[in-house]
Amino acid sequence: FDAPRFVECLAASAREAVADAKPDHLLLSFHGLPERQIRKSDPSGVHCLSRPDCCEQPEAPRSVCYRAQCRATGRALATSLGLGDGDWTLSFQSRLGRTPWLRPFTDEVLPELAQRGVRRLAVACPAFTADCLETLEEIGMRAADQWRDLGGETLTLVPSLNSRPDWVHALADWIRARG
Repeated sequence: FDAPRFVECLAASAREAVADAKPDHLLLSFHGLPERQIRKSDPSGVHCLSRPDCCEQPEAPRSVCYRAQCRATGRALATSLGLGDGDWTLSFQSRLGRTPWLRPFTDEVLPELAQRGVRRLAVACPAFTADCLETLEEIGMRAADQWRDLGGETLTLVPSLNSRPDWVHALADWIRARG
């Protein structure tokens, strides 16, 4: 897996999607997971989710921690797009049931962004390489409705990579390399 090339494809998709929208802020909404799954992936059994900044600690098991990988992808994408720390936010969507899930939740971040004065929002869903119900309906429709109800002007959904030529070529290269 070539993470820089993946981020390059994400950044190209985001640039194209927001060229006319001129968003004030970028929200990176990753697919959520139950916290118990994150804890199970921790080889030490004591590190992941033990403290709010666990992913930033030197001993963090980043190679097996989904949350740490989401944060790394978010930082890499923001850097590629030339965004500062206050220009983007990371959140998690698609939670089910009553067990604790990764936070912050996308639907709870939207009011916070509106209160901060963000009016034109772009949302990318980097964990999804193809648009589906969780991107098109959950973000493109429900989150967009919520955003308008909060006083937001526009919510631009950055399309998933789907059949973008750069993504298809990258994927084909990775498959051939594993040959």
